[in-house]
Amino acid sequence: MTHDMPSQRIDAGGEVIFTYDVKWELSDVAWSHRWDLYNKISNSDEEIHWLSIVNSMLIVFFLTGMIAMILMRALYKDIAKYNAEHVRLPPLALAHSCRR
Repeated sequence: MTHDMPSQRIDAGGEVIFTYDVKWELSDVAWSHRWDLYNKISNSDEEIHWLSIVNSMLIVFFLTGMIAMILMRALYKDIAKYNAEHVRLPPLALAHSCRR
């Protein structure tokens, strides 16, 4: 790395000057083909990443199972609470609640 500027002494709260240099080189590659080297797909890139797919599927199944368990517990508690309220009432009270 070469530079023509002398070293800077920086005091507290001072300003730091950053510089960079660019060296342009003439190339035989046409402007429209400059990214062709990077865009070429090699055979190793065409492999399916089975580990990533299986990992994602396991995470989806695990989270779906967790949500299903939470919902089932909430639903079970609601049904148990509903059944407990109707068990406590005597049969005559249930008959009177149907009348107008």
